[in-house]
Amino acid sequence: MPNPDMTVLELLPSPQLRQCQAENPGALSGSGGERQPGWKREGSPSENVAARLQQRKRIVELKRRISVCSLLVASLGIVLMIASMELSLACSHLVIIATLSIAVSASTVLLLGLILFYHITDIKIFLMDEGIREWRVAFTRKRKLCLTLELLTCAIHPFPLVFCHLPTDSLLHSMPIALSLLMFLRIYLVQRVIFMHSDILNPSYQTIGSLNKISLKFHFVLKILMNQYPGKVLLLFVLFIWFVTSWTLSLCESQNLNSTINVFTSMWLIPITFLTIGYGDMVPFTTCGRVICLITGVTGVCCTALLIAVIVKKLELNKDEKLVHNFMQDTQLAKEVRKIAADLIGVTWLLYKYRKSQDPQKIRRYHRDVLTTVCQFRKAKLRQRKLRDIVSSMLDISKMQLLLYEMNTRMIASDNELEKQLRALAIKVDALAGGFEELRSLIREAFKQ
Repeated sequence: MPNPDMTVLELLPSPQLRQCQAENPGALSGSGGERQPGWKREGSPSENVAARLQQRKRIVELKRRISVCSLLVASLGIVLMIASMELSLACSHLVIIATLSIAVSASTVLLLGLILFYHITDIKIFLMDEGIREWRVAFTRKRKLCLTLELLTCAIHPFPLVFCHLPTDSLLHSMPIALSLLMFLRIYLVQRVIFMHSDILNPSYQTIGSLNKISLKFHFVLKILMNQYPGKVLLLFVLFIWFVTSWTLSLCESQNLNSTINVFTSMWLIPITFLTIGYGDMVPFTTCGRVICLITGVTGVCCTALLIAVIVKKLELNKDEKLVHNFMQDTQLAKEVRKIAADLIGVTWLLYKYRKSQDPQKIRRYHRDVLTTVCQFRKAKLRQRKLRDIVSSMLDISKMQLLLYEMNTRMIASDNELEKQLRALAIKVDALAGGFEELRSLIREAFKQ
């Protein structure tokens, strides 16, 4: 059995061994062409490929489960941290606080193990895809950096018992608050779970994406979700920002004795800041609270822009609706043009009539009416021409598709007709060749007679 730490080049036979095999093919086999003991006949290439695909499928499924478990453990740690921090602010139930702190630390250790296991499965998939035996080749500098950052991010967790033994204005008193806020960085695992459970990992999806040079990453999945479910994605994001920032703002303001902001008042202050209203009835006193309000305002502006884009897309007419609307507008404009043309003829006839009777007042009146009707006629024709330009630009693509389809149909029909003519020509040539053979035999018999 080869050493698993050996590289691909080390597993290849040496030049001396290849020369020996070429000179004496039976050197490695026993009598009667049988292999020596220790040699195993490998399966066919198709069986090996099928086994590798099945193994890769199992590893990918294991990777999905690990990502879900990592998110659940991270969420459990955040919930336990929130409960312990709320109890530690009042410095009551120290036994419960200590138990929750131990549970948070235990969940953090479990999360670190799951993160490490996830990267190990990722390396296994990379080795199978690239056909590499040495795992150190796949453990690149970029992968090392990502693993280190993830472990450091997930290892952050507070020790709430510090609250009960230090004064409020001390620097160490704010350390658990900072660690608690940094613990929300574990939410990055959500994008991993969404990516692992999307259709992007489908082999056909990957093949088509690679052929079109498209990077199939999480941002591509996010674009698909925003196109398919824009309202649900924005609603979940806004609710998440609302609850998280409300609690973090109340935690930051708990350091200041003059502040009256708690969880319930911060749930009022955050939406007002998010919507950029700012009544001014409540203001944060700490630097941490001000930073959170600033981030909330910027996030609210971005979400408002996304919401407007979604509403505009939903209110936009589709292709069939545009065709119906343009058709009805064209019909109404045609009726309007005919009506104005009829009015113009009537006003012109009246002008001609009163010019015959030499009535200056009537002539001036109907002359103004003629000019007004001509202007209306020109405007109506201009609107009709613009509408037809829009309709023609919309129908260009469909017309081009129809023309291409007709050309393809004609080419297929002409190809079939050409094949029929070639078959008929081949039959005639065969008949002509048979006639020449018969003519040859007839000429021979005539000479004999």
